[in-house]
Amino acid sequence: MSKRTYQPTLSGLSDLVEGKTVGESQAQFTGLASIGSASEYEIGVLIDSNYLSKIETTKAGALLVSEELSSKIPPGLCKIITKNPRKAVAMILTYFHPSPETQKGVHQTAIIDKNIITGEDFSAGPYVVIERDVNLGHRVRLHSHVVIHQGAKIGNNVTIHPHVVVYHDVQIGNNVTIFAGARIGVDGFGYVDTDEGSMKIPHVGGCILGDEIEIGANTCIDRGSLANTEIGSGVKIDNLVHIAHNVIVGNDSLIAAQVGVAGSTILGSGTIWGGQSGASEHLTIGDRTKVAAKSGVTEDTLADSEVAGFPSRNLKKFLKAQSYMYRLEELWNRLRQIEKEQKKQLKEPACTDDA
Repeated sequence: MSKRTYQPTLSGLSDLVEGKTVGESQAQFTGLASIGSASEYEIGVLIDSNYLSKIETTKAGALLVSEELSSKIPPGLCKIITKNPRKAVAMILTYFHPSPETQKGVHQTAIIDKNIITGEDFSAGPYVVIERDVNLGHRVRLHSHVVIHQGAKIGNNVTIHPHVVVYHDVQIGNNVTIFAGARIGVDGFGYVDTDEGSMKIPHVGGCILGDEIEIGANTCIDRGSLANTEIGSGVKIDNLVHIAHNVIVGNDSLIAAQVGVAGSTILGSGTIWGGQSGASEHLTIGDRTKVAAKSGVTEDTLADSEVAGFPSRNLKKFLKAQSYMYRLEELWNRLRQIEKEQKKQLKEPACTDDA
């Protein structure tokens, strides 16, 4: 984003998102809102054509619309027209609701080993604990109660929210955000049966996070057993996700809440995982595979696959099977009727030819 100072006017906000202004360019606004709830001082968001009917009743002072929908807006309404309205929404929301200022410097209750390296503009909140041999880059922000175990390496522009634990020797890249309660580099779930019972297998591999990553609250990423667990650059992970030991997540993948990926599975680049979906161990998931919510992947997938269900199947086949399932009662009644007609025909006497 440009360093230019934008104004909360229609034209200023339009310039911010590289859009086109239509209407009162100097009208000022206080924020964004849905088209149904926006006031005259707010910009209503119109991204989906299903909400076009709301135009008749909206009180919004202006609309943020896509190029495709702009032609359907009645003349006289102020608007910002943009190629990517979802990106524009994110940019304008960031403008009106910037991140709150965090505490600068190191809080007096923080416990920090003397044998660490910190870059410029480092801050640590109350009760932060940093063990020895940790290496922190520039502009690292550690919120209260964060624990960084020995030997961890963290890059530049990293923000770690309260109660996150980064385990020993974890590597985290640049421009990473980790939300509250996440656990990075935890021991994986590995045991061997013995005569004395279950014996824990030590996990001595690493846990490596790339750049431009976001990790949601209370997500757990295990360290590898012998090899590494790796999260590629650009990956965005939601809350309450579990990534098991030795898993590799390809660049730019999107993983929604409550997803679980079992050990040693490889996710290609750009995969998308719906909420509560998951994958079995030792699989290879092709690039750009899309997994529907609540699906369980038990077999390898090719690139650009779309799968759903448990065990997961090709999306089109799954939907076709679902359509049949909801017709079971109808098909059952038709089958019974056919059986009745056949039994009736069998009971009728055969025709004779007396001629």
